[in-house]
Amino acid sequence: MKVTPRRAREIARTRQDILEAAARAFVHSGLKAATMQDIAKEAGYTAASLYGYFSSKEEILKGLHQLIAEEVTGVFDTPIPGGLTFRQKLELLLQRQLEVAMRRRDLIALFHVSGPFADGRCPGDEMSTFERRVELFANFIRQHAAPAELHGRDPRDAALSIAGVTFIFYLDMMKTGETTRFEDRLPRVLDLVLYGVLGAPA
Repeated sequence: MKVTPRRAREIARTRQDILEAAARAFVHSGLKAATMQDIAKEAGYTAASLYGYFSSKEEILKGLHQLIAEEVTGVFDTPIPGGLTFRQKLELLLQRQLEVAMRRRDLIALFHVSGPFADGRCPGDEMSTFERRVELFANFIRQHAAPAELHGRDPRDAALSIAGVTFIFYLDMMKTGETTRFEDRLPRVLDLVLYGVLGAPA
């Protein structure tokens, strides 16, 4: 049976509501302990009705992982004001990513600090997500950095540095619970990304 556009929108909204409810259930009970019944109760559905939208708890976890990844990468689509240096543009981009991380910090902490599933698998394809961020950073650099600012460096190499360093600092923030720490440290993070461990040339 063909799904009408209106019905498709209704399904998408319901799935979104279930994912948001699942996020609350996972934060409350933990990734492994939370059950489909817990998620259904949080969402205001019966457990049986959830299976009309998600086949399993694992599929819900994957959906949440994809949702967070889309929110993080979505900041690259937000326009950057003109008249800024590359450093200022990069700082603005990272601040926007931080806002997403702050909004989802409890769930992100569970994904990255609590560990993967018991059999060693993660709820999403971490490598594909990272590669996507690297690609977006590389495109951002090509669009916003003048050749002189890169000093001959390849945009993808620079993107790997930015994606790697910022991820580690984000993860440290999530693990320690110091949610304002990254914003306070952002100037030093930018120095590390742009100038390396030896600092800016004299």
